Amino acid sequence: MNDQKPNPPVKRISTGVLLFALVVILGLFVQTTLVLEADHEVLGDMIEHRSDPRTAILVFFTNIFSPLGTIVLGVLVSVLVWVLAGSWRPAAYIAGCVALASAITHSLKPLYARPRPAEEHRLVLETNFSFPSGHATGTSSLLFSSAVVFSLLFVRLWQRAIIWAGALGMTALICLSRLYLGVHYFTDVTAGCLVGVGACLVLYVLVRHRLMSLKRRKALQKWREQQRGAELRAAHASQKTETRQ
Repeated sequence: MNDQKPNPPVKRISTGVLLFALVVILGLFVQTTLVLEADHEVLGDMIEHRSDPRTAILVFFTNIFSPLGTIVLGVLVSVLVWVLAGSWRPAAYIAGCVALASAITHSLKPLYARPRPAEEHRLVLETNFSFPSGHATGTSSLLFSSAVVFSLLFVRLWQRAIIWAGALGMTALICLSRLYLGVHYFTDVTAGCLVGVGACLVLYVLVRHRLMSLKRRKALQKWREQQRGAELRAAHASQKTETRQ
């Protein structure tokens, strides 16, 4: 009897496909009474907590991660990664994740044709369909793919913690802004994040060997730096000993 566990690439691509499937299934229920009641309750809570300072801050961030803003940020991050990594492949991974996730979301919007919240609740202008959220899709795919790459470039644990906390925090903030501004429901931003993360998982499997070679190279570089540091400290200690003698 074969009890072999599935290897990591298979598990990652399976998880990514599962996330896409969850979005498709969720879309079938977004117009049901149960989901609509829950979505409107969350939206009502957001509207009750509006204030001028909060509105100004969240409009600012939602504009940064608009479709155009996400493209500009994606190009800038890709160029930075290309320079830091010395390879175009990690940059292509980030661009590919954003492109795949955006294509899926834009394909699903007319399929489900979910109306946005009532116009009187909206603080910014939006004209297309609501499900899934394009902002949540673009933000999650860009930030999570960037976090994957930067986690390979910066190998210390505290650096990775900051990278992932930043990606999670900013994605949550953009999702919150879309709810607060009255242009999306909770299920919209949830679906957008599932699409974005799913794209990152699926494409990671296709480029993992290239990215892991980058990780090994950075680990080797760190080891060499530690060795040089140890040699310098030993030489400095030796000089001190000779001076005392």
